[in-house]
Amino acid sequence: MQPDRPLLIAVVILERDGRILLARRPEGSHLAGLWEFPGGKVEHGESPEAAARRELLEEQGLEAGPLALFDVTSHVYKDGRHVVLVAYRGEPSRPDADAKGEHRWVAPWEIAHLAIPDANWTLVAKLAG
Repeated sequence: MQPDRPLLIAVVILERDGRILLARRPEGSHLAGLWEFPGGKVEHGESPEAAARRELLEEQGLEAGPLALFDVTSHVYKDGRHVVLVAYRGEPSRPDADAKGEHRWVAPWEIAHLAIPDANWTLVAKLAG
């Protein structure tokens, strides 16, 4: 039996006025209620950057300006789920636009005090750093 392939996830570390956008994972989802960087699964034939932009628009109603690759990290959860996060950093294309859904704009140091998915800790450490 072959091990499952890792799930490729693209996220956006979206910054505005020195604060970073976090979204709350919906009830009924894996890791429900935790705060995370907006993003989601990279679909077949889609680039990670395109997926990050698509997910940001679908979930938060926001578009980003230019995105820069921030980091690529891997994490295996206790239940065996293996994710590879491709993280981009950027700003909203319209600084006055706000996200939809349950979200927070937080200072980078505040993220460490929130309940976030384990896979995000490497990104949080790099932001602090």
